[in-house]
Amino acid sequence: MLGLITPINPMMAGISLVPPPPVPPDVKEIIHCTSCTLFPQNPNLPPPSTRERPPGCRTVFVGGLPENSTEEIIREVFEQCGEITAIRKSKKNFCHIRFNNEFMVDKAIYLSGYRMRIGSSTDKKDSGRIHVDFAQARDDLYEWECKQRLLAREERHRRQVHEDQQRAPSPPPIIHYSEHEAALLADNLKAHCCHRHGEDRCCVCEIHQKTLHPPLPEHVLQGALCEETPASFIPLLCL
Repeated sequence: MLGLITPINPMMAGISLVPPPPVPPDVKEIIHCTSCTLFPQNPNLPPPSTRERPPGCRTVFVGGLPENSTEEIIREVFEQCGEITAIRKSKKNFCHIRFNNEFMVDKAIYLSGYRMRIGSSTDKKDSGRIHVDFAQARDDLYEWECKQRLLAREERHRRQVHEDQQRAPSPPPIIHYSEHEAALLADNLKAHCCHRHGEDRCCVCEIHQKTLHPPLPEHVLQGALCEETPASFIPLLCL
């Protein structure tokens, strides 16, 4: 029959009319420390909110501390997250904790929402619900920027090395004599030239031919230069 719609079989591959089961909430456990105890919040309550994580963040803000909490108690609780480099505690019920590495901050954020109770006291000053959040620290940002600049320099160096390897080899550069070098060389040749001895090539000229760059013109070494015509040789050195 026209217009008849075939019923959908829910058992067909790729077809699911049953909604997926809800993901069970993350069940937190009670944390026992030497001087205090941390109790998790009600799992039915929404998790504590956090601000946007700053780049290179290694510092956390901890609020809601008990009034009687000390730096030793705070260190004992948060050293479980990693090595602590500094704790700055305020006279009020909050502090800033700086860790050695960035991944330790995530472990500290996990403790947000816990209720801290010092000892077994029921006094309000010995209890408080802690809130842990990312902190914007200038030291963290400065070290992160330094690290990024170092990585950028290394990347530019690798790129430059790769480009140099791909570039065709260029001919050696041409070295030109300066006026001072030409004058010294002319004085030296005028003083030591021995073309008058009847040799085909002066021994001094042959030494200079091997050591000078660029070499002297061939007609100079063949005897065109002598002590009587040094003035005609000086302009040749500036070529």
